[in-house]
Amino acid sequence: MRGFINFALLYLVFALLRVSLLLIYVNNIVITGSDIAFLTQLQQHLKASFHMKDHGPLQYFFSLEVQFTLTGTLLHQHKYTEEVILLAGLQLGNFILTILKVNLKIRQEKDDLLSDPSLYWQVVESLNYLMITRPDISFVVQQINQFMQAPRNLHLVVVCRIIRYLKGTSTCGLLFDWAGYVNTRHSVTS
Repeated sequence: MRGFINFALLYLVFALLRVSLLLIYVNNIVITGSDIAFLTQLQQHLKASFHMKDHGPLQYFFSLEVQFTLTGTLLHQHKYTEEVILLAGLQLGNFILTILKVNLKIRQEKDDLLSDPSLYWQVVESLNYLMITRPDISFVVQQINQFMQAPRNLHLVVVCRIIRYLKGTSTCGLLFDWAGYVNTRHSVTS
């Protein structure tokens, strides 16, 4: 059986038991899969059909940085995190080790509204994108997203704390260990 399944910009190519993934955005294509011979054949077919260049192993794609190590594949957004820290103007500040204060309730306070919420909006949108490789910030980013309509000073303080946390953990990401458990060779992704 051969075919293509379209998931918006993600294409799943399958032929018998071989599976390949094609991530396509404008003029960029990321190709991956489990069968190297099939990937090579697919790549040659695409090169014959379209004008394209092979830039080698994936290193960077839409602020996702990819590092292949002996222990697995690391996805992180260090450079993008540094840009968010710069956007927030906290590049000279200290980092912190915890993302939230203990027992802090993030709610709609009677605190003053931000006079210009544009920086809040920009930083929160950037934090949304960072959650791709940083599930550790997902809860608190979801919390601050609830106040996008009327952000207050307390909400900006929480956003700054998230940024300070990211400053100390900017190289963290997702490690995919494809054959970590030696008994079954199943993934033990961390």
